[in-house]
Amino acid sequence: MRLAQGRRLALTLTAFGLVVAGCGGGSGGALQITSTSLGVTGGHATVGDLSITRAYIPAPATPSLAAAYFTVTNSGPGDRLESVQTSDFRSATVHHYATTANGLEQMIAAPTGAVVPAHGQLVLSPGSYHLMLQRPSRSLHKGMVEQLTLRFADAGSVTLAVPVVAATGLPGSASTAEDQMPGMSMPGSGTIGAAVASGGPLAAAWLPKLTVGRLFTTWSLHVWSALAAAILLLGYLLAWRSARRRGNDWRRRSVLLWCAGIAVLVFTTQGSLRVYDDSLFWVHMVGHLLLVMVVPVLLVAGRPLDLAIAALPETGAQRFQNALHGRICSLVTNPGIGLALYTAVIVGTHLTGFMNEMMIHPWLGGIEQLMYVGAGVLFFLPLIGNAPIRWQLSAPLRMAMLVVAMPIDTFTGVVLGQTNKYPWPMMAAMHPPWAPSLTTDLHAGGAIMWVGGDAIMAVMFGIAAVGWARSAMSGTTSDLGGWLDSARANYQQDLAGGQAEGAAPPADPDSDEALAAYNEYLQRVNGRHS
Repeated sequence: MRLAQGRRLALTLTAFGLVVAGCGGGSGGALQITSTSLGVTGGHATVGDLSITRAYIPAPATPSLAAAYFTVTNSGPGDRLESVQTSDFRSATVHHYATTANGLEQMIAAPTGAVVPAHGQLVLSPGSYHLMLQRPSRSLHKGMVEQLTLRFADAGSVTLAVPVVAATGLPGSASTAEDQMPGMSMPGSGTIGAAVASGGPLAAAWLPKLTVGRLFTTWSLHVWSALAAAILLLGYLLAWRSARRRGNDWRRRSVLLWCAGIAVLVFTTQGSLRVYDDSLFWVHMVGHLLLVMVVPVLLVAGRPLDLAIAALPETGAQRFQNALHGRICSLVTNPGIGLALYTAVIVGTHLTGFMNEMMIHPWLGGIEQLMYVGAGVLFFLPLIGNAPIRWQLSAPLRMAMLVVAMPIDTFTGVVLGQTNKYPWPMMAAMHPPWAPSLTTDLHAGGAIMWVGGDAIMAVMFGIAAVGWARSAMSGTTSDLGGWLDSARANYQQDLAGGQAEGAAPPADPDSDEALAAYNEYLQRVNGRHS
């Protein structure tokens, strides 16, 4: 008898330790969902009047036991969770905590299951009702997905794909009780700013409601993106100092624009937009527009290429200019290439399974951010100012490029706004309960893409139109752009080099004499290539 009691006590203590490990303590970082994608919607399912959300399994501390947590929301009459089946565990039972006669809290099985109240919730969470999974046929670890079949008395059965997450807790808690998930508790103490840890997306069950205050006070350090931002800022400021020492009076406006671009970059990659990026699609879309449009425009307006030329010694500056006009840079900065990359990034990251893979492999999030900023810079570089590159577009051509790019945002936004099935299962598993429904969140993100993207393009179009009007009023506009001007410059250089039978270049490049000589030059060039 004593031996049997000892075994039950050991089992109870082991299970209790598992639950604590699954919900608690460590300060090593936030919960991460890094699971493989299955055909079944991960962490979310519906059957009858029941909606199952926020499902996850902490990586087991022991190979023989695991615990599963989720929330059942009932929009109809009362029901009961009767049983659970899983292919990887021989036993899956509902457990809860009860207080014994001597005042001790003990975890016991619930043989009749758990009641789902009418128009209420059944919350399976650490310290309350939960699923105890025993005797597995395989070891579970972070990154796997376990399929659970839940059987309800009235609603019937439903299969749920549940991600296995890292069993590390948050080192902080929400500021108020109502901010926490029903039936959940966050270990430790402190502000939400301290609760957000690095290392990957936070599990939705741990994210408090996004408020205006938290929008600007919630931060999460991501080392590589923070290091990149620091290098970009420091490099620009050092180049500015070098240019001033060489007597080049660099505009402070350009410096302020560059610093503003870095500030927006840091806020997007380190702030609340990054923290809630994996849980709310509309937040992801706001960050997307900032990274692919706002940040590149501000960085390009900072004129970093011109600053590099001003900061370098004469020989180095000449070599840098030659490289910018070389074959490789000319290809990379080609406006057509920039437009193609911009299109590929927007469509490829939102109308494919890329976002689901990003949830599985957190390092893809950094790649995504790099693609957004890089594609945006290459797209806007020929469209803003007069960067020292080969491609010098006229104002009409710049406006035409912007008009061509607008349908890309419109198409992607409309497709997302018309889709009624959430396309990313792993992101659905992270969806917080206080947020709008998955469909509403998806449609909101599509609207932001459509309206926000086109609005930014319209502003850029207006700036180009104003610049064109000012150039026309000053008589300096050239509707044919930089290609004709470049050809005329080559002609002048050719004449100066003595390749036109030693004739000196005309004093007035717009005179009849210059026009006749230019036509003769074109005929001679055509004869060389025929």
